[in-house]
Amino acid sequence: MLRTESKIFELPESTKAKEQERFIENNYPFKESQYTLDEILDYAFEGFQVIEKRNKENEIDGIITFDFDEDNRGDNYCKIGIFLIDKKKRGEMLINELWKELIELAKKESCEYFSAKADTKAGRNWLENNDFYKTIDEVNGIEYYRYDIN
Repeated sequence: MLRTESKIFELPESTKAKEQERFIENNYPFKESQYTLDEILDYAFEGFQVIEKRNKENEIDGIITFDFDEDNRGDNYCKIGIFLIDKKKRGEMLINELWKELIELAKKESCEYFSAKADTKAGRNWLENNDFYKTIDEVNGIEYYRYDIN
């Protein structure tokens, strides 16, 4: 059983932001990605809320960024920015803990679905293995992954 604590907070908090930046820099698979660290930080953190899982040493083990929004039909949804687990903690089901927590938050916000993009094979595999499906945004024509909340 993992012993982690979740915390939700809004950026920027300079100390936390620097710690999160180091976490991304040390754990994101940049060799597989088309994005730089600065691009990831801009896309996945700017204006997003953050859930962290920390270990007993108070180090980040996992992080997810997200934002609630309303689509052009008036449906509430949750946009996922980044979903990342410490390289040494992968396979310990921590990602499932974060995912369940985010689902509960989205339900409280009356969200109809999640939207996400993935720029790595592991990211695409996780989304597809967890019932996300590819679809096209009706307004901007961009392909994204969607997960419908029951």
